[in-house]
Amino acid sequence: MDFTFSDKTIELQRQLSHFMEEYVVPHKSSYHQDISKGIYPLPVFEDLKALAKDEELWNLFLQTLPSNIPGTRMSNLEYTPFA
Repeated sequence: MDFTFSDKTIELQRQLSHFMEEYVVPHKSSYHQDISKGIYPLPVFEDLKALAKDEELWNLFLQTLPSNIPGTRMSNLEYTPFA
């Protein structure tokens, strides 16, 4: 079996790395502060979830999503490097 990453997977890896560096990592300290204060759910999560949906980085692994639900519908092989 060929385990070479598809162009789709390579592009999503690039997008996901950018998303993590640009949007997730900057909230690391506030995340830890909120957790230590017992704040849950964390306010930043809703913003990050919305942004991930906007950037098509949501529901990566759900192949059979209806067309009206955001997601990329990756195959198991395509999703493997993200798991």
